[in-house]
Amino acid sequence: MRGDKIGKVYKIGELAKRTKLSKRTIDYYTKIGLLECVRSDSNYRLYKEEVVAELQFIEKCKQLHLPLEQIKQKMRTNCLDKQKFIEQTEQITATMSVLQNELEEVYSWLDTVEQDEKAEMKRRIQSQSADLMKTLVLFSN
Repeated sequence: MRGDKIGKVYKIGELAKRTKLSKRTIDYYTKIGLLECVRSDSNYRLYKEEVVAELQFIEKCKQLHLPLEQIKQKMRTNCLDKQKFIEQTEQITATMSVLQNELEEVYSWLDTVEQDEKAEMKRRIQSQSADLMKTLVLFSN
């Protein structure tokens, strides 16, 4: 099989480098049917250019904590049920809002805690707050 017959193709290592995913991850996604590849005459796995977008979609779904089987179903039907997606997004946003309120309560409580304990708790909370902000940015894009 020749790459010029189907357009731009990537060997698994090239695809891994392009998408910043491991070859093992790409191989796993292929084995469970999330991705398709063809074999070259020399038995290399070749992936079409479209697989780059599919991998980006998979990674975004994973950030939303969707299980791989559900991602596979979404890819199979090639469309997202917009209403379910909106509902899930609203649910996650509401949960994040509750967590933000809880963090604010914890910050106000920290004023009553000893200095050493306060520094340790703030360090932990700031790390979690950063993760929360990253998630919020993801939703705003």
